[in-house]
Amino acid sequence: MPLNKPGRSGGILPYLFLYIPVVWAALLIAQSLGNGLPELLTNLTAALQTPLKIRWTEHSLMSILACTGAYIIGICLYCTTQGRTRDGEEHGSAQWASPKQVNAMFCQKQNKPLTQNVRLGLDTHKHRRSLNVLVIGGSGAAKTRSYVLPNILEVNTNYVITDPKMEC
Repeated sequence: MPLNKPGRSGGILPYLFLYIPVVWAALLIAQSLGNGLPELLTNLTAALQTPLKIRWTEHSLMSILACTGAYIIGICLYCTTQGRTRDGEEHGSAQWASPKQVNAMFCQKQNKPLTQNVRLGLDTHKHRRSLNVLVIGGSGAAKTRSYVLPNILEVNTNYVITDPKMEC
């Protein structure tokens, strides 16, 4: 899968080009900054009728600095979200293994049957898995018939079996 490169945007030139409207908006905001929000909204609406009528006021420098800070924070947030991704695998690429794949990883000549199709090898150093098994099920769940007896009949290890009903 090809990875998206984060540095394809063309450098700093597009960000500088987009900074011009930020300064323009900051100067328009500065013209009506001291009058409150309702006055600011009406003045911005009127300023869109004559967009090049800009005046320098006492609030202009503060407005430019505030808008520049917001612009820089926005650029930083944009750049941090443009990381390396694999298309179609944004949420991971893990899959469930089939019984054949599990057997390829864990099965050996000496093994312990876990299910009808999956076996776990007895060499714990090779696959780094514990061989301890706890079988839990209600009465009549075929615990003895489907798990205990097949493992006893495999006869490849020593077993300690506690069966209170003595079904074995």
